[in-house]
Amino acid sequence: MGQIIDPKFSNFINGQAHADGQSLRWNNATSSYEWYTADETPFVDSTAIIKGSADATKLLRIEVDGFTTATTRVLTPPNANATIAGLEVAQTFTSEQTFQAPTSGKAAVFKAAATTPGNTIECQDAAGAVVAYFTPSGDLGLNGRVGIGTATPSNILSLGNAQNQKIWIENTNNLTAGKSLTIAASGTVNTSPSTDPNFVALSQTSRNWLSMTAHSNGNVYAGVDGGDIYMQLNFAGGTADLAGGNLILSSGVGKGTGESSISFKTSTTLTSGTDLQVLSEKMTILGSGNVGIGTTAPGAMLQINAGAAGTIGQIIRGAASQTANLQDWQNSAGTVLAKVDSAGGVTIGSGTLITKVLSATATLDFPSTIAGAVADLTIALTGAALGDTVSLGVPNGAMTATADFFGWVSAADTVTVRYSPKATEDPASGTFRVTIIKF
Repeated sequence: MGQIIDPKFSNFINGQAHADGQSLRWNNATSSYEWYTADETPFVDSTAIIKGSADATKLLRIEVDGFTTATTRVLTPPNANATIAGLEVAQTFTSEQTFQAPTSGKAAVFKAAATTPGNTIECQDAAGAVVAYFTPSGDLGLNGRVGIGTATPSNILSLGNAQNQKIWIENTNNLTAGKSLTIAASGTVNTSPSTDPNFVALSQTSRNWLSMTAHSNGNVYAGVDGGDIYMQLNFAGGTADLAGGNLILSSGVGKGTGESSISFKTSTTLTSGTDLQVLSEKMTILGSGNVGIGTTAPGAMLQINAGAAGTIGQIIRGAASQTANLQDWQNSAGTVLAKVDSAGGVTIGSGTLITKVLSATATLDFPSTIAGAVADLTIALTGAALGDTVSLGVPNGAMTATADFFGWVSAADTVTVRYSPKATEDPASGTFRVTIIKF
């Protein structure tokens, strides 16, 4: 054994024994100081090695039985005054700590107790106010901004600009239906009966809401299942005409002639139950403001392209008792240029309301007719009424040198077409059309 030369151990110079029979010596084999008993062997870890300076009953011993056999562990104190506390004791770190994960495993695990009244993890400001927390159930609460891919978030949620980003709901099981993603602005909230003094509780049992009814006296009554009834008193409370939050969707800001757009994609329904659907763009809003449905390059403020021959391009459906127009076309001053009223009638400009257009065709073969005589044939037209104005379409092949054709409503649902030549002529057979515009 070598000699002890460190002045920190002056009480044990040259291996002098301590009052308890132990001494500290340098071990050349291990290149370290070791505590030795009087028989020159290291003392066992059940022996206390340090006692309090003011109270000798306060002792410290170091346990090493948990080490792997033939293994030396090194405990190096920091180059600073510090207090060592067990993991079972609440810790307060006043300097930066680094948790480095092992080759396999985790850097740190925070595990809630079976019954945890508070948060599993809390981040507090200097005043002790909670700014972020994890609950035992996994809820995350933040009072500041969140940055993903950026260390300097400027909004409540900021994504880094190093690459295109996507918010995605993962689903790796092809037997599980995908879940919906809802982004909604906040709205006004009705205070619950248990905290609103303007609600009179007629019973305080567990309940499920079923319905709510407003009485003519101004009171509001709510029916529940599994409990009784709550009545809201008629009062002038809360804030009148309170607006909900706005939802704003914006694309990126470019420069010069660069244009950004907003795209809406959905997966198209297929005919087979196991074929994988493919996402495709269904609606686009260009930087110009043009909106395209079924097209990614709308050439107007609104362009709708039907995706299939059997697809209806647009439907405008009125209410059960619609009174306002279904459609208005207006100029920049708001003057109606054309409109479709609630009954489907059309008015163009300041003209007469057109309520209905009736039209039908039939093949007519007039006989040879002498000058001054007439020949009449009929075409059925449902809805035609006596006095209606008839427009007649004559096929080119039926026209003769002196032929004269005209039509009128001769009876309900019947239009008569008359042929009157100025010379004996036999017009060719052809398809005639009669049209009536209802006003």
